[in-house]
Amino acid sequence: MAPSPYPTDRYNREGAAGLRARLARGPIVMQGPVVTALRMLPDGEGLPAALWNVAEPQAVARVHELYAAAGAELLVTNTHRASSPMLAEDGVRQQPVEVNRAAVAAARRVPGTYIAGAMGPCGIEWVLEGAASYREARAAYRDQAHQLLAAGADGILLEGFTSLREIEPAFDGVGDVRDGMPLIVALTVNQAGDLPGDDQNIEAAVRYAQDHGAEVIGAACPDAPSAGTVARRLHSITDLPTLVTAAVPGEPHVDEDGLTAWDERPSEIAQAASLWLDSGVSIIGGGWGSTARTACALADLIL
Repeated sequence: MAPSPYPTDRYNREGAAGLRARLARGPIVMQGPVVTALRMLPDGEGLPAALWNVAEPQAVARVHELYAAAGAELLVTNTHRASSPMLAEDGVRQQPVEVNRAAVAAARRVPGTYIAGAMGPCGIEWVLEGAASYREARAAYRDQAHQLLAAGADGILLEGFTSLREIEPAFDGVGDVRDGMPLIVALTVNQAGDLPGDDQNIEAAVRYAQDHGAEVIGAACPDAPSAGTVARRLHSITDLPTLVTAAVPGEPHVDEDGLTAWDERPSEIAQAASLWLDSGVSIIGGGWGSTARTACALADLIL
């Protein structure tokens, strides 16, 4: 019998068990997006995000180290756009397996943390389930999930999806190779708590994600006030661990040193996050535009 193209013998079962046990003990802080920190570096706007994993792995590792030092226990790999279609779109010539493996290795340099292998939309449009485009999307997600898990990630994080239709082949692709590893889902919602891609509310989205095997379900919110509303709604509809993050509102600007910067207000997000915790949220974090400063303020809430 030919060996499986997706062997699972190298999956980090110990790390998966550790992550589940840690969530059972109480809330934790998840790091914010690596790409935000990378864009704030000199010439940070010039490289595709995923290329940093192989071109400047020490810079990626440094971001993870800063988050861990700030109190983040769940690190998120720099692989949101590291599926094969996204790498091709961004002009990254390195093989996807190399990019994803390097991303996990950068996070693994930080001891005492858990690692979620991040996967965002692959960009393939599909019409009918079972059609060639659907199979192509499912395969892209399958390949990336296996690359991340085989490299040592403790679980998979599906993030940045704005509709249930968009995430459907991702659930199928991850399910093909997950083999019992943790699956965390952070759907992108608007201020009303709806998925902007199809106007499904968070209640319908949670039920869908739960039916498709998610172990942790949550939302990436556009700001702290909307995150508070979503946190309460999550607690009312699922007994699974939940996740809430809040982005820094507004667009980035160029500071006096010529570097990209956001109007980050860690104390405001932390003040709001205390209410998320009161609602029973298990994983809290800063979203787009946040840095380790926000993670530090959030960590103070759960120490």
